[in-house]
Amino acid sequence: MNKFPTELLAPKVGKIGPHPLDGHFIRVPLMAFQLNDEKVDTALRWDFVEFVEHDLLDLPGRVIEYERGDVDASIYIQHAHHPIDVWSITFGQISDQMIFAEFESLIDFEHEGLDDFQSTEWNFTCQLQWTNKVQQA
Repeated sequence: MNKFPTELLAPKVGKIGPHPLDGHFIRVPLMAFQLNDEKVDTALRWDFVEFVEHDLLDLPGRVIEYERGDVDASIYIQHAHHPIDVWSITFGQISDQMIFAEFESLIDFEHEGLDDFQSTEWNFTCQLQWTNKVQQA
């Protein structure tokens, strides 16, 4: 089995804010890419994100670590949702209601099966726009 070419997963500016049921949500859309002659237009989606900070100003400099094995997020590629085990988020500086965030994670391509790809580490940095608007469930 091969590692997924994570260089294809190029984050755009995402969103972070309160979830209507519990915790927060994070959405990180990705630049569209080609995989096996198919256009993929997808995003990381994570609901019920747990951290105690309720305001953007509380996040800079925080490192939030999660238990490995807790499947928290997902990404949709080739007709299947692939779980993403987020290990940590490191929050950086704020600029204009945006915060830099560095993610360490593992995408589980073996759960639903994606061609001949094995589960692959995906570490990336992106900007997240803080919104106080509650995300619809």
